[in-house]
Amino acid sequence: MADETRAGTSTDRNNNTSLERQIYSFPGKTKSKVWDYFGFYKVKDRPASKHTLDMSQAICRKCGEKYANKGNTTNFRYHIETEHELGIPEKKSESKSKQTGQTSMDPFINNPTSGKISSQRQEQIDDALCKFIAGKVIPVSVVDNQLFRAFIALLDPRYKVPSRATVMRKLERKKLEIDEKIKEDVKSAPFVSITHDGWTSLNTESYFTTTIHFISDTWMLNNAVLGTIQLKGSHTSENIAAELKATQTKWNFPTPIATTTNAANERKAYEINKWERFGCLGHKINLVVKNSLGVSDLGKLLGKARKMVTFSHQSSSITDLFLEKQKVIFSGQSEQ
Repeated sequence: MADETRAGTSTDRNNNTSLERQIYSFPGKTKSKVWDYFGFYKVKDRPASKHTLDMSQAICRKCGEKYANKGNTTNFRYHIETEHELGIPEKKSESKSKQTGQTSMDPFINNPTSGKISSQRQEQIDDALCKFIAGKVIPVSVVDNQLFRAFIALLDPRYKVPSRATVMRKLERKKLEIDEKIKEDVKSAPFVSITHDGWTSLNTESYFTTTIHFISDTWMLNNAVLGTIQLKGSHTSENIAAELKATQTKWNFPTPIATTTNAANERKAYEINKWERFGCLGHKINLVVKNSLGVSDLGKLLGKARKMVTFSHQSSSITDLFLEKQKVIFSGQSEQ
């Protein structure tokens, strides 16, 4: 079904006003009937495609309700069936499986009698595996773990766990895809802000991380970590300013407004680049607390507390005694 024939307006369920923006159909081929009821807003003035539509949000054509589009249509189907009381016809593959007494967990799975997994299903699980590894910062070596492989085999014995090298290639390819998408999204943002901070690792290596924040054409707040980069040399204002300029050139974003720590070298770096900056409120509160701990009377009290902690750690019996005394104090009971 052509995009333009399915384009239309929706009604905002929150204020019952008619939205002027058109809703375009899912670009490309799709078997799910859900997309007869959901579509996407266009964010670029070019023919509808995955590059010109906001694919991160699906819009209900009936009421204008928005849902995050994460590749699963369960929420969309539930919305249509409960909010609008409309039944969505089952796909042929699902009806056929019920008639034969077989169940299909996913439309990408081949006929179960073949004993093989489809290439689409393999790719789908590979992609989910990569998201799991990257999202939870799991070592790639997990794919070589026998217990992990046994767990996956129990879930779907047809799925072949990729090798470590294959996962690395997929992760690198996914990184490049995300990089290009971020660059494309940033192009449409006339104003951006960044947050920036640096630290030193246990191996005495200096790093800094830059995160970008901007509002899209559809008034969605977006943010992305542009990278954690090793800063060679000392943390001088000049080095920080040069690395910030290099980051701006790589990602091609306009002159930003920044939020950083209140360190002198950070403040000076933004003066060098002539970028407007604001100090981090959390860091200011931290500095206030540090200064307050320097009061002499408070310092004496903290010294006694440290001695008490050190004494309680000398043995488990002393710790148990402290716990008993605490229970007595907090319960309001007096010792006999």
